[in-house]
Amino acid sequence: VGHSGPVASVAVAPDGKSLATGSFDRSARVWAIELGGDPAAGAGAGAGAGAGGGKRRPPPAPPQGGDGAAGRDGSGGAGAGAGRAPSRRAKCKHIMRGHDAAVRAVAYTPDGTMVVTGSDDKTAALWSHDGFLIRDFKGHEDGVDALAVTPDGAQLVTQSNDHTVRLWNMTDGSLVHLFRRLGFVQAVALTPDGQSLLTGSRDGTVRVLSLDDWDVQQTCGSDSGAINALAVTKNDAWFVTGARGVSVWSLATGTVVRQFKF
Repeated sequence: VGHSGPVASVAVAPDGKSLATGSFDRSARVWAIELGGDPAAGAGAGAGAGAGGGKRRPPPAPPQGGDGAAGRDGSGGAGAGAGRAPSRRAKCKHIMRGHDAAVRAVAYTPDGTMVVTGSDDKTAALWSHDGFLIRDFKGHEDGVDALAVTPDGAQLVTQSNDHTVRLWNMTDGSLVHLFRRLGFVQAVALTPDGQSLLTGSRDGTVRVLSLDDWDVQQTCGSDSGAINALAVTKNDAWFVTGARGVSVWSLATGTVVRQFKF
């Protein structure tokens, strides 16, 4: 059974075997991802010109700066010599109900055992992987649009339309710190080393804040418009922003090193 409303957010489990979705139907769901078929299977021995023992052409490399995307499943017709592509299907394992409004954000804890959700009902929630509510995070005065869990799983960052970013204790749900005066924040990300929080604002500003003393370490300006998305590379060397285009920044210098315009 699928969502009854549009899906607003998705997150893939650390082991890649499940994903979580958040929807305007006020629920979140955990799906088991099953990958079937043999992508290495050779050409089929059908009648016609396509039959034979030729080698399959290797898949094209993904474009520079991005990951490859999987296409639709399909199989070759008679005589075409094409093998069947691996089938992809997801089964709904658990449904998380409890929010009173759309679920705008979902994230897994680093160990993959729990899911965090953020909602237009002004709360975030922590759930067991099998769908049971563990605790709420209450305090925002408007909807929660984005969230991130620290690499050690000890703290949660939430961003809200109330113009604040909050840091929470994952163990007891208590507020650790309230970040103000960061502008209208629309995206948050954490560095993999767990030392810094990045915020992206509607005015195109990215701020890097210390999670030790909560001070702003760096402010980066952009002329590409509002920052709608943020991500940090695993080696802590770069961060990526999504605005009118996509920009890759040096985390050390706060300068743009590459841009992708659309």
